[in-house]
Amino acid sequence: MGSMCAKAVLRSCPEKIQAPDRGFPQSGACVSSLSTAPVWAEGSAYRRGTPPDPSGPGACGATINDCMLRAYDDCITLKVRSNADPYGNVHDIRITNCIIWGDYARGIVVGPECGNVWWASGDIRNIEIRNCTVLEAARGQALAIMQELGDFSEAGGPALIDNVLFEDCVVDNIHSSGTPIYTSQVNKGESCEMKNVVFRNVTILDGLGCQPSRINVNNTYTSIDFDNLIYNSRKITSFGKEIVLKDASSEPWEHTWISFK
Repeated sequence: MGSMCAKAVLRSCPEKIQAPDRGFPQSGACVSSLSTAPVWAEGSAYRRGTPPDPSGPGACGATINDCMLRAYDDCITLKVRSNADPYGNVHDIRITNCIIWGDYARGIVVGPECGNVWWASGDIRNIEIRNCTVLEAARGQALAIMQELGDFSEAGGPALIDNVLFEDCVVDNIHSSGTPIYTSQVNKGESCEMKNVVFRNVTILDGLGCQPSRINVNNTYTSIDFDNLIYNSRKITSFGKEIVLKDASSEPWEHTWISFK
């Protein structure tokens, strides 16, 4: 992806650790992008204590490649919150070749806080997550896209989420209370839109009886595609017990296109 921002080095994680197998130390939230300068992290394993979830007031051109990340809270979250100063957009993000271990919450989540259309900022767009493996995700979601207001005390609606790709990813025997794939939208205030979302060549390995994947339609989706979604060696071609649809929008299915290929 192209970006007009210069590359910077990620220095926010305080400790590098060795990660030869699944015997990683306990940890808290890992990656936080706290400025509009882009971030680059490669070839490392990180842990952190127990701060609040990592949040980004806006980042462009960030890359996380070939890393092992373990956190008690969300491992990687791409969001725009009301405490950002200044408010900004999140765009042109690449997360590749990583092992993600969420002890309690989510593995990789786009959102949930997505600014506010009244702020004229907060768009989250052009996100690539490729060749990543998610472990554990107890009581959370492995791969998620969530569209909520950046400040729940305000009126308005979440900003746009556009062009998000999960490709060649594996959800590897997560906790029985975890959810492999999850999408949701705000169901109050002004309308919001999520579009051009693709899950391609995503494999769910489930030997522990995890929860079904969930697609929650509370507002407007414009194109969400599941291209070669595999559950325990079987290709998923429709909604069913492995992936469920909950359509709570005011006009169910209008402006909603969800496909299986």
